[in-house]
Amino acid sequence: MGRLISGFYGAISFLTVIPAPYSGKDNSVWAFSVVGLIMGTIAGFLFYVSYFLVGPFPASAISISTLMLLSGLNHVDAVIDTGDALMARGNAERRREVIKDRYLGAGGLGSFFIIYGILLVTLPQFGALFGFAVIVLMETLSKFLMVVSLYESNIFSEGYAKTFRGQLYSDMTMNIFANLIPPLCVLVLYLPLLILPTLVTFALVYALKTQIESLFGGINGDIVGFLGELSKMFLVVLIAFEIHLLLILRVVAVYHAIPFFG
Repeated sequence: MGRLISGFYGAISFLTVIPAPYSGKDNSVWAFSVVGLIMGTIAGFLFYVSYFLVGPFPASAISISTLMLLSGLNHVDAVIDTGDALMARGNAERRREVIKDRYLGAGGLGSFFIIYGILLVTLPQFGALFGFAVIVLMETLSKFLMVVSLYESNIFSEGYAKTFRGQLYSDMTMNIFANLIPPLCVLVLYLPLLILPTLVTFALVYALKTQIESLFGGINGDIVGFLGELSKMFLVVLIAFEIHLLLILRVVAVYHAIPFFG
């Protein structure tokens, strides 16, 4: 139990700006989605309250900003670095150089505005309570996909990605199962509405991980963080698309159910 708690502290200290006593030795990977649940609940609660106090779009901006600040902008940095590297011309070695440099290019700016801009304009469509659930789901799913992206991946640089992959393999079953529980809890509450967008998001992100890995000859911590943030965008867009499609189908069904008295 002591090692699990220490690992939980480690996940908090890595994924957030919240100080936590961590020895640096125990498995932290198991608690990634648990920390995502905490972060998503905080941001979701602020979204819910702000929705009524200041309106949908300010609430969306507040919740997204909260997630950015809670993570110490680490994931934002990952989005920018990976976006720059993806737009770089050249071979895998050249892309690895770009992802590690300190310059900001059009690819990084574009990735930032696409991912967070789409989140900003899509979240207000869900309403206060459902928006709260979506934020919790996207944050827990994001952390789960970060863990899954380490599976059978070539890590091309020293750092946290290699450390966490080693932790993942130390107890694969427990680590995957523990990270799956938080998003499943949200899905159970809103089945079947959220299940299809979640599964499609998982498939898209894993397919992109495979493609990115081939472009870079592996992945690193920035790419892992980028995939996690990208999953949030995919999820909210797919949920919004599903909701609008269901509304259209309902209108069509009602229209055809009404007898026509020409």
